[in-house]
Amino acid sequence: MRVRVNTITQLIPLLRQQPHVIQELYQDRLEEEFAPTEMGMHTIEQVLIRTILHEGLHMGAIQALIRQLRSGADQD
Repeated sequence: MRVRVNTITQLIPLLRQQPHVIQELYQDRLEEEFAPTEMGMHTIEQVLIRTILHEGLHMGAIQALIRQLRSGADQD
């Protein structure tokens, strides 16, 4: 399902709902197997773990950008 988001106020509720949606869709299917991905993952559980890690990397990059922008604004 793709959702078009234009503002942060639209994004925040979707992010808050995300854990509940994932649980509803996959809680009984975590060990379900499929053909391995290019990274060798072959269960929903493995993909979810990697996805959560990847989301954390994005969050770290976003936080670093925000700090950099705020420090630049302080210098003006």
